Amino acid sequence: MPANRSTAGSVLALTLSASMLALAAGCGSGKSGGWDAAGLSPEEVEQVAQRQQGGLAPATMGHSFETHRICAGNKVPHGWIKVNAIWDPTACGGEFDVKPNVWVIARYDELPKGFIMDVASDAKTPIGWQTLGMRWDPSTNGSPANPTANVKRIRRAF
Repeated sequence: MPANRSTAGSVLALTLSASMLALAAGCGSGKSGGWDAAGLSPEEVEQVAQRQQGGLAPATMGHSFETHRICAGNKVPHGWIKVNAIWDPTACGGEFDVKPNVWVIARYDELPKGFIMDVASDAKTPIGWQTLGMRWDPSTNGSPANPTANVKRIRRAF
């Protein structure tokens, strides 16, 4: 069921607030003023995030889809797309490096026309799907501290 504008806005505000709190709590830079993302203050990072969101609230999923985890860098099977990159110390050699070592992939080839989903920005948009926009989400796809578009919204066209 699609969310109405006020619900989507509330979800976006809560998502951004929670993301900013998580960044502020977990990303110390050693500077006296707290953490530093590419030299930006927390307020500036939030402004950049809101600007990059461009009105795109998190995709509402009225239809479930199948997901699996694979080691980062492995070939993504046909009909599947990368939706997240995470660090898992118990998988794929992750105990040695604290960096995304696991990809979460989702099956897209069985989803209905008009379906909208958020995927990793570096995932190739599948044939029959169109890119609707890009945004930065510090809580996904490697949790980048620097404001860079790491999420792509796509819609199945046919």
